[in-house]
Amino acid sequence: MKAIFKLFIVPIPAIKVAARMVANLLGFALMLVPAFLTKYIVDDMIGSGQSIPYFWMGLAAIFVLAIHLFNVYFVRYKGQVFQNGLSSGFHSLIGSKISSSDTPSYEAVSKSKILNIVNMDISSVYTMANYITHVPTNVITIAIVFVILFYTNPTLALIALALAPLYLLSSYANKNKLSNLVSKEREAADAFVQEAEVMINSKASIGLHKAFPYLLKSFEKRKDAFYAARNHQHFYLLITQELPQLITTLAPILFLIVGGNAVVAGNMTLGALLLAIQLVGFIFEPLTTIAMLHSDLMSQRPVFQRAKDFMSLPDEEPLRPGADSSGEAVRLKDVTVYSPAGKPLFHVDDFSSADRGLILIKGGNGTGKSTLLNVVSGVFSSDQFKLGEGGVYQIAENIQNSLGYLYYPDFIFPGTIRDNIAYGRDIPKEDFDYIHSYLNIPDADKQVKIKPENLSLGEKQKIYLARLLLGDFKCLLLDEPNSNLDVATEKNLFELINREKEKRLIIVISHDDFFDGAADKTYYIKDGEMLENPRSLDG
Repeated sequence: MKAIFKLFIVPIPAIKVAARMVANLLGFALMLVPAFLTKYIVDDMIGSGQSIPYFWMGLAAIFVLAIHLFNVYFVRYKGQVFQNGLSSGFHSLIGSKISSSDTPSYEAVSKSKILNIVNMDISSVYTMANYITHVPTNVITIAIVFVILFYTNPTLALIALALAPLYLLSSYANKNKLSNLVSKEREAADAFVQEAEVMINSKASIGLHKAFPYLLKSFEKRKDAFYAARNHQHFYLLITQELPQLITTLAPILFLIVGGNAVVAGNMTLGALLLAIQLVGFIFEPLTTIAMLHSDLMSQRPVFQRAKDFMSLPDEEPLRPGADSSGEAVRLKDVTVYSPAGKPLFHVDDFSSADRGLILIKGGNGTGKSTLLNVVSGVFSSDQFKLGEGGVYQIAENIQNSLGYLYYPDFIFPGTIRDNIAYGRDIPKEDFDYIHSYLNIPDADKQVKIKPENLSLGEKQKIYLARLLLGDFKCLLLDEPNSNLDVATEKNLFELINREKEKRLIIVISHDDFFDGAADKTYYIKDGEMLENPRSLDG
C-alpha cells in the first residue's frame, strides 16, 4: 500500500483531509440519532402503552431533513469538491510537465498514452481521494458501532465480528491478477485511441484515398481488443466486489433470526433488535466501501505508475552541452548529423555564422535540412550530432536562449487571430498592425476554429510567421517560410526578412531560389555533405 501512495503524484493536503474526516464522522453521528430514536419510541413509549404525539412526525421530518442536508452538503458535496481539487492538481501537474519536460524525451512518448493519462486516468485520482478520506473514518465508524452493538446484544456483535473478515478478504482476492489485467487494458486503450486519432484527424485524406475499408478494419480490431481486455478486467473486479454484497444481504436476516429469538426469550427488547438491525448497516456498508476502495486502489497501480513515469521525464535544460558565449554565434565543425532512428544524414565540414545576417541552407527532400534545425532548436536530442576528432558544436549563450523556430506542425488554438499571434505577449499595437497588414493576414478579430478548421494553409502560415517576426528573438530558424503563401505575401516576406537580417541571425531552409538574392551565406547539402561552396559538390 505504501508503494501505491509513493506513486501518487499529487500532494495530499493534510488539513483538508482532516476536515473531510471530521465532516464524515459528524455525518455518521447524526445518522445514529434516528436509530436511537427508534429504540426509544418502541421500548419507552409503545412498550409502555404511551401514545406518541403526532407533532413528532413533523419534528422527525424536519430533523431527518436537516441530517440529510448536512450530509449532502458537508459530506458528499464537499467531498466531491475535495476530489475535484486533487483532480485539478493532477491536471495542473501534467500540464506543467508537458511545458517543462525535455522536448526530445517528450517526443519519444506516445501521445495517445499522454491523452489517456489526462482523460481516462483521472478516475484513479478520485479513488485515491476517497480512500484517504473514507477508509480512516469508516474504520472509526465500525469500531464505534461494534461497541454500541456489544452493549445492545453481545451475540449479535459476535455474528458481525465473524462476518467482517469476509469483506476484507475481497480486497486481496485476485489483486495481482487485477493489476495485470488493468495494465493490459490500458495498453489496449492506448492502441485503440491512437487508431481513432488517425481517423479523426485525417478523415478527408483517408476518404480521398479510399482507405476507409482498411482503416475501419484496423479500428475494429483495436476496439475489439480493448473491450475484450476491459471485459476480462471487469469480470475479475466484479468477482472481487461481489462478496461484500452477499454479506450485506445475509447479515440482516441472521440478525433478525438470532435477535428475534432473543426478544421471544425476553433477553432483548424489540426496540433493541430494531436498533441492532439498523446498526448492521453502519458496519457492513462502511466495510463494503473499505473493501471496494482497497480493491479499486490496488487495481489502479499501473495507472499511477504511468503518471509517475511521465512525471519522471527529464526537464528541459536552459543550455545543452556544447553551448557557450565565445566565438561565432553558431559553429559546427566536423559534425555528422543523424536521424532520430540513428541513420547518418550528412556531414558538416565547417558551418559558422555571425550574430546577424541571413544564412541559407538548401538541398533536396530527405537530405536532413529540417533535422539540422530540430537539433539546433532542441526539438531533437543533441546526441544526433556526432563530433569527429577536434569537432565543434557551439551555440552562443545569447543565441541559444533566444531561438525562434518555424516548426511543423505548429499550433493553432480557439480564439481570435490576434490571440493566436500574440498568445499573451505584450506586442506594441503599431508593430502588430504593421506585420498584420504587411503579411496580408485576415481580420485580427476573426474567431479561429480548429474542429473543423476555418483557416487555410496559407492563413496559418502567415500566423506562424507573424508570431516569430513579432517576437524578441535573436535568432530565427525558418523551415520553408514561403510555403503556401500567395505571390504578394511571398514578396513582402522577402523584404521583411531582408530587413530583419540586419538586426538578428536568420537561418532559412529552402528548396528553391527564392531567398538566394538576400543570403549572406549559402550552404548546400548533397551526397551526404554540407558545404558552403556548391561547386565542390557539383564536381
